[in-house]
Amino acid sequence: MSALLKDLRYTARSLPRSIGFTVAAILTLALGIGANTAMFSIVNSVLLRPLPYANPDRLVSVWTNWGPQTRGVFADIRTRSRVYEQVAAYNKSSAFTLVSKTAPERIDGASASPNLFTTLGVAPALGRNFSAAEDQAGNDHVVILSHDLWQTHFGSDPGIIGRVVTLDAISRTVVGVMPADFHFPTRSTQAWIPLVMDKSNLGDFWGSGGFWVIGRMRPGVTVAQAQADLRTITQQIRHDNPVWDPGAMYGVGAVVVTLQAQVAGDVRPTLLILLAAVAVVLLIACANIANLLLARGAVQSKAFAIRTALGARRRRLIQQQLTESVVLAAVGAAAGFALASTIVAPLARGLLAGTPQVADLKIDLTVLTFTAIIAVLTGLVTGLYPALRSSDPNLRSLLNATSRSNSLGPSQRRMSDALVTLEIALAVMLVIGAGLLIRSFWELRRIDPGFNPDGVVSARIDLPKQLYSTDSLTRTFYTNVLQSVAALPGVKSVGATTEIPLSGPSSMAFRVQGQIEDIHHDLPTAGGYHVITPDYLRTMAIPLVRGRVFTDGDRAGAPDVVIINTALARRYWPHGNPIGQRIGYPWPSDWLTIVGVVGSVAESSIGAADNAMAIYRPFLQAPAATMTVVVKSDASLGAIAAGVRRAVSATDRTVPVSDVRTMNDVISTAESRPRFTMILLSAFAGLALLLGAVGIYGVVSYGVIQRTTEIGIRMALGAKRNEVLRLVVKRGAVLATVGGAVGVIVSLVAMRALASMLYGVNTADPATFVVAPLLLVGVALVASYIPARRAASVDPAVVLNAE
Repeated sequence: MSALLKDLRYTARSLPRSIGFTVAAILTLALGIGANTAMFSIVNSVLLRPLPYANPDRLVSVWTNWGPQTRGVFADIRTRSRVYEQVAAYNKSSAFTLVSKTAPERIDGASASPNLFTTLGVAPALGRNFSAAEDQAGNDHVVILSHDLWQTHFGSDPGIIGRVVTLDAISRTVVGVMPADFHFPTRSTQAWIPLVMDKSNLGDFWGSGGFWVIGRMRPGVTVAQAQADLRTITQQIRHDNPVWDPGAMYGVGAVVVTLQAQVAGDVRPTLLILLAAVAVVLLIACANIANLLLARGAVQSKAFAIRTALGARRRRLIQQQLTESVVLAAVGAAAGFALASTIVAPLARGLLAGTPQVADLKIDLTVLTFTAIIAVLTGLVTGLYPALRSSDPNLRSLLNATSRSNSLGPSQRRMSDALVTLEIALAVMLVIGAGLLIRSFWELRRIDPGFNPDGVVSARIDLPKQLYSTDSLTRTFYTNVLQSVAALPGVKSVGATTEIPLSGPSSMAFRVQGQIEDIHHDLPTAGGYHVITPDYLRTMAIPLVRGRVFTDGDRAGAPDVVIINTALARRYWPHGNPIGQRIGYPWPSDWLTIVGVVGSVAESSIGAADNAMAIYRPFLQAPAATMTVVVKSDASLGAIAAGVRRAVSATDRTVPVSDVRTMNDVISTAESRPRFTMILLSAFAGLALLLGAVGIYGVVSYGVIQRTTEIGIRMALGAKRNEVLRLVVKRGAVLATVGGAVGVIVSLVAMRALASMLYGVNTADPATFVVAPLLLVGVALVASYIPARRAASVDPAVVLNAE
């Protein structure tokens, strides 16, 4: 400890004397460690930190067909499986109209089986859980509130239990309030109601999906065992379905995953790739610092030789230099930690929108420990080799050396070159990755979404089914609202649909007359099922390819008709005319005659615009309670929003209008994650490029200092300025070329990890693999030219006189 304290005092005195070196090292480490700390904080929150439930390692998500289930499937899994203590279900896409004293408000909620909270192992902060009997119609008029809703709408009233609130025109008794840190299944969920299990309604029980199933495995049961159990019982579930047969392939893709993996969803690969990217940035930073320390050690080597001659042990010299590098890393880590604290929140919002863990994201003890470990390792990694080299006890050569000999030896010079080559190779990898994402995003932006978003505003309307229980009431409401909106100043056209493009899947299985008629068959699925009003297609500028659009004559009592998109037409009538052909629902029902074919639109993602099959039904024949009004207008968003709200309030003041936004905003939201990932990786690549340029500059600049006498002699003997420039720049160019070549070779393998994030671009895209190394070579030439100009300005007389 005495020696360590002496080393710390020596470091505190020596570092301020080399202020340029110290500042450069600290800033480099702050950027590298700060980026790593921020990304690790997000990865830790989403992928590593256990979910805040009892024994979270035993919680799994159960998928029989890679998606939401029906009530019947949930009931069968709960009854037949023997690997779970409890099985629960929930619908994470529900929304309710909360009637308050001021105005109706739409809030996010979820329908949940009564045992959801006990399955998760979470108890309400106030009140009780749902009871087992509350999943039956008539007994389900209860609600559990989120802590946030309880605070904001009910003033944290401790007497809230037993109070009656109105949700979707149904009076429900508040039986519980969840803890403040409970957010499930999404961050925005504010209320939970019981999931009604009515086995007498076969169509709803077996035909209506949208429910996610989770289970708590029994102690000792593994995920693999649970998956084997699920695949065994899926064929039994298939034959229990009295409505339709999902086919012999049902259950082949059945899978059980941990609840943590299901909650993380598709963000996992993105986070891991970005974490790898910031680790590469830190490696480049470490290589830079090691080069700086090598140069610094070369300058100090004569002083170390004198101290060795006076009796200092080599171990003490190494310890002293390692202390210096660790102190530098610690200060850099402290600055990086401050940087991470600033950027982690916006990073999380961009990458984890809608994920429950965003609410719990914080830089905790685990992240602090990670930062401390990174700091110590960085200090040791960057300082060890320079310390070993500069403390080499070659006393005679060092003590007899002239001032110009205080330079890197051949082995040190090779190590310095190798470090810079490594920097360039790693930087090339990041630039190639960023280039691929930029190319991919550019291709994504060039895709025609199938509709024209310009000047179109959408607004969601949810009718309480309790009050609008008949088709006649629903038709009358929307007819009045659309007529009122159409009369607003500046409105060119107005329509309505159950689901707008890019708002999420609204899939439906279907039959095809003459091709797939038997319901006991593996039926095809349309990625979009929409109920629309006659002017919806015109408002959205979705082109009519063949046939006709819906009219006011397509109403109840008229022949049942349907419009399909080009993807569906191409699949089932590739060489024929689909007009007049018929398709049907996935249960015994009348056939629907195809009267039109329209262009395909992006249903759930921009990249799937050409391949997603879609079916459109006329609103007057199949009215729906929840519709989204779309308005084509020259007016502002605020004016349209106010006009729609007035029209709805004039028809029924208890009905809320929510989610008002432009269609351009809808597209922007759909592109937000790939755009943010591209920007983030590009920023990391830019940082790597900057650090690589600094590394090249440092090596070449130090080389100029080492070779000042040589350059002076060359110029005294007649060397031209251009020859000196070429001599100096050549070293940087060679290092950049070798590093670029290594980076390209490694990237051919490494970029395969980006395959799932790319659209329209190959992971070995030739243009990107050519441009990225050329960019690095260009940067290296610029970085080398600056010290080369200084070398070419050397006055031979001054240099030789000094020597």
